[in-house]
Amino acid sequence: MTVRLAGVIDVLDEAYPPGLAQSWDSVGLVCGDPDDVLSSVTIAVDATAAVVDQVPDGGLLLAHHPLLLRGVDTVAASTAKGALVHRLIRSGRSLFTAHTNADSASPGVSDALAHALGLTVEQLTPELANAFGASDARGVLVSEVDSSARKAGVARGDIVTRVGASDVKALDDFSKGAASVKSGSVTLTLDRGGSNYTVTLAADGTR
Repeated sequence: MTVRLAGVIDVLDEAYPPGLAQSWDSVGLVCGDPDDVLSSVTIAVDATAAVVDQVPDGGLLLAHHPLLLRGVDTVAASTAKGALVHRLIRSGRSLFTAHTNADSASPGVSDALAHALGLTVEQLTPELANAFGASDARGVLVSEVDSSARKAGVARGDIVTRVGASDVKALDDFSKGAASVKSGSVTLTLDRGGSNYTVTLAADGTR
């Protein structure tokens, strides 16, 4: 079976619509010919030199965090990021980024990370913030909790405002905070009716 890059892009764009990306974000195909036949797909959080080493020639690297984002005006091979792009192109490899559009998609990255904590979360809107008595519309809303998360003190309608030491204003912040946790547990700061609480959850859904 022959799979072309263009076909994979169509699938990714359907799963993670580019229109869901934040205005500052950079998502989609970074380098590669849509007509190329793919040998493999490698998934990673970041497109680093070590990760690129693991991508077979002719393969696609699907990265969560953008390689090229702020203030990039050159991809010269003499720069670190430019060198990676040149390495990919010379070996027929491609790079595609799905970032805040993947966070906000349903299901998306945020859903997977929340599920590991026993939660279902969604973006907090001004209307939801008002309905749940939050002081503002920053954070993510806990829409469902499993029994173990409930036992740990999380309730439906809680608003996550911090993950560990990281502020949470939107789903992308939640994803970054949860993904950066090194240990098997994470501390969440919750807003419940205008009052703040902290709970600690195990990353596998057990407490």
